[in-house]
Amino acid sequence: MLEKLIQDALILWATIDPIGTMAIFAALTVHLSPVDRRRTAYKVVIYAGAVLMGSIVIGQLLLSTMGIRLLSFQLSGGIILFLFGLQMIFGSGSRRSRKEPEHDIVPFFLWPFRRRVYNDRHPPHHADTASLFQSNNLRDWC
Repeated sequence: MLEKLIQDALILWATIDPIGTMAIFAALTVHLSPVDRRRTAYKVVIYAGAVLMGSIVIGQLLLSTMGIRLLSFQLSGGIILFLFGLQMIFGSGSRRSRKEPEHDIVPFFLWPFRRRVYNDRHPPHHADTASLFQSNNLRDWC
């Protein structure tokens, strides 16, 4: 019983991340008085607890309604996490080792002044806008 309680407490600790959350809370409530900060902290704890408990209840109802056992759900989640870990270790599978070139930012008011790159049989269309913002050289468009 104690082992299960410790396991559940550690899972909640990892889920909530109180140390990281405390830093965010301190930054967001720096302008509040100590009384208002304490009142806000109580509200946040109550809301977060309600969301966690609601997620547990609704999730358990959904799993039982669909006929999915918790063990199957845990196994599939473990497989997904394993695949994410492999992807992080070995890369995403793309062989692009070079860095994507940086793009120039072209103000939209320069659009009418750009050089005509199409002939009369191929008038400019919506692809021009995409090309405008993906150009690596501002001189191509002005």
